[in-house]
Amino acid sequence: MPSLARADLESLLRVRQLDRTLTSSLPEQPPRDAFTIAATEIAPLDARLAGGFPRGQLSEVVGPRSSGRTSLLLQMLAAATSRGELVALVDALDALEHLGGLSHAYTLDEFRARYAKHFGTAPF
Repeated sequence: MPSLARADLESLLRVRQLDRTLTSSLPEQPPRDAFTIAATEIAPLDARLAGGFPRGQLSEVVGPRSSGRTSLLLQMLAAATSRGELVALVDALDALEHLGGLSHAYTLDEFRARYAKHFGTAPF
């Protein structure tokens, strides 16, 4: 039954020309290297993702409350900044507002200190 539901969903996406979101319809990707892949530096996750998240594409991380979504996000930001990359976090729902002043620029160490002060532990 799940395969029937998937087929129906894929058919609907194709009719509405949204089938680009289906991994089965994506064009062949170029070689996976540091220019096309953003590693999370979480070895088991990077292995499952064939090196990391694809650059230049939107990736959504979903899961139940307290499943580690924010920790994963913060780890990805830390991994990027450790490679010397610039990062930006757009918190449209103000979910991290309780950390105070996130509309300002902070170094990664300053952000970790604020996070640890509020939650009792550093995120990474």
